[in-house]
Amino acid sequence: MPNGHKLNTLLACMAMTLVSACSQSVSTSADINTASSDAAQPGVSTGSLAAATDVDGLIDEYCTGCHNFEDYSGGIDLEGLGPDNIHITPDIGEKVIKRLRAGMMPPVGEPRPDVETIQALAASLENDIDRYADIRPGRPGLHRLNRTEYQNAIRDLFGLQVNAADFLPADDSSNGFDNQAGALTLSPALLEAYLSAAADISQLAVGISSGPTQTLYRVPEDANQNFRIDGLPFGTRGGLKFSHNFPVDGEYAFKVFAITLGNMGNDRPFGSVRGEKLEVLVDGELVKVFDWDREFGIGENFFFNENDEDTGENLLTLDVTVPVSAGPHEIGVTFIARNFAPGLDMNNDFERSTIETGGLPGYTWYPHVGSVRVDGPYNESGASMTPSREKLFSCYPSA
Repeated sequence: MPNGHKLNTLLACMAMTLVSACSQSVSTSADINTASSDAAQPGVSTGSLAAATDVDGLIDEYCTGCHNFEDYSGGIDLEGLGPDNIHITPDIGEKVIKRLRAGMMPPVGEPRPDVETIQALAASLENDIDRYADIRPGRPGLHRLNRTEYQNAIRDLFGLQVNAADFLPADDSSNGFDNQAGALTLSPALLEAYLSAAADISQLAVGISSGPTQTLYRVPEDANQNFRIDGLPFGTRGGLKFSHNFPVDGEYAFKVFAITLGNMGNDRPFGSVRGEKLEVLVDGELVKVFDWDREFGIGENFFFNENDEDTGENLLTLDVTVPVSAGPHEIGVTFIARNFAPGLDMNNDFERSTIETGGLPGYTWYPHVGSVRVDGPYNESGASMTPSREKLFSCYPSA
């Protein structure tokens, strides 16, 4: 592709991302203003009980005897205030509502209306305060996208599922929120990161390969691989499932790493159950079945010779290379479940079986997948139609 075309693609990516940020701010502001206008409409009542009960004059009858200019009981003067003008002093009104709702006022021993009338008075005061409350926080400032917003914008614009954490540093936060305009500043270093991310994502969206790369997908350390994993076929056990964006058509190598025995750099695969078979699937289609014991040499002295010397020829991964077309594909690596009967161990297994990798007497341990690495592309042959290319290109030159 000519350099000018790639530059135009990069600039388009950055421009559309900035437009997304602007439109998000404007739409958010419009929503706030609309909500404020609705809330400021006079005559809106939220308490049916207040509407059905005459509460005018209740404050003068039951409250101003103590809460007046002279006695000033509790530091509150309620003379001249009622359900139609309590909004003039909303701070005092909120205190009155709180004490009425709690049954603290009027105090014990003083004349007081029934409970329904007290609650109706509280609702009327609350309605008056809410009608005249100014809930306009102002227009949000123009700001850059944070990582989550950037990731979602890329998904909507280009049809690409990317992890923004792979391209951008963590966002600053303010009062626990990372989408505040005041905290989303743009330093020169961060601008360089956004430009670099735009270049990489543009190449992935258009279908340009810069050579073979390696991407590692790890199984969570606290995962339980004794049962089926969501998204993988029924009749399987353990492993992992992930989505990977393949930049171009070509051959890709999948390298499966086992969880090893112990935590001291041991290369021997973990697990005491023998005869396990491991499947590798692309978009649900089986591409390879491994004999776990034979491939790893389990049961043999596979990493020492007869003189107990490290041979350096250990098989540490299960490798398979398959042709894959460009675009997102679902990759699955899992064991075939050979036994659905409950275990006969005297002790219950750990729910997070991956944490214990040393083996304990009295427990039955299944082999576990530790991670899968995707290497490639090799022997690439351009990019076929992908969701991102369908969004970007409206026409193609004839041959």
